[in-house]
Amino acid sequence: MSIKSASIESVKDLLTKPRPDTIPNLNELKPTVLDLDQSKILSSLIDHFDSIDFKLPTTLKDYVSKDLKSFNVSLTDWEKCSNLNRESLLRCLRADKWDLEKTKLRIEETLVWRRDCGCDGVDISEDSDSIRTEAETGKMFVLGFDKLARPIVHMRPRFQNTNVSPKRLQFSFWLIDRAIDLMLPGVESMLLIIDLAGPQESPSVKQQRDFVRSLGAHYCERLGQALVLNMPSVFVWILKLVKPFIDPVTFAKAIFDKADPLKYAPQEQLDSTLGGTNGYDFDIETYWPALMEECNRMRRERLERWKKLNKKIGSSEWNFETEKDHNDGLDEKKTENNISNKINGNNEEEEVESQPTNTRSENDNDD
Repeated sequence: MSIKSASIESVKDLLTKPRPDTIPNLNELKPTVLDLDQSKILSSLIDHFDSIDFKLPTTLKDYVSKDLKSFNVSLTDWEKCSNLNRESLLRCLRADKWDLEKTKLRIEETLVWRRDCGCDGVDISEDSDSIRTEAETGKMFVLGFDKLARPIVHMRPRFQNTNVSPKRLQFSFWLIDRAIDLMLPGVESMLLIIDLAGPQESPSVKQQRDFVRSLGAHYCERLGQALVLNMPSVFVWILKLVKPFIDPVTFAKAIFDKADPLKYAPQEQLDSTLGGTNGYDFDIETYWPALMEECNRMRRERLERWKKLNKKIGSSEWNFETEKDHNDGLDEKKTENNISNKINGNNEEEEVESQPTNTRSENDNDD
């Protein structure tokens, strides 16, 4: 299929439909197993943010200054739903080795950072015009899914179209948020493909360092794998400078220069520059409306389900993502088929082979 002149609907398919056999089996998703001490720590963390008096400022400057007068904005339902669900809290606890006080500070700073960046609301349309300028050339976009049904974020610096500025960095995290929007229940991370082929501006060490720092601080365990392709010699020098700021666990997830994208993603989920067959050439005129419509829809539906089920801080993300599909009292197999068909846009019921997600114990090592 060639979609060089892709329609909005065909782009939506690439944004929302992993290969069926990679989709996690929702019937086999189980809560992370915690020991007694971990359960107590998680409970204390939930209590901290669930306090009726808990408020935060809207800028990092005010947060750092600890001016109590600025700590006057309560948590929104969207913040509770998206950043304070059980899975999100556990990712932060693991990142901080179950240090309760350290995790409290990390999450507080992340919530304020998101407010300061303007990425804390459920509707992503408000800043779309300024963000769209950064997206026009396809220097960074999310499209397709890997063999673990993780969204693929593509970075292609050769298509850089703006000067170094905070807006450029903001766009990078805005795009990562869109990848999170597109994650299916049971998927918590993304595949990042950085293609350094072609001429490009000299990389800014400061901006690379800021990106790595913010990614590690505010997106715990969201990076599943990073593939760096066609790495020029200058990037080796940059890598040496930023490596001290990269968490060793995160750095271990990066594969440099000789990575084969087809080892990690189905051929039909990649474009021809990566050895794929999806036939897609980036076009902002069809990509942008498709991305905005799908992500806004998913965010609104997610929040409405959360409200409908009277969810609270610490509720499992997977439960309120999938409850709608499980509440009809259907037998297990029929339920699995309905969910798979919903994800893939099919009206008729047909069996879809799913990849099970194993129960994770918090005593297991991170990969």
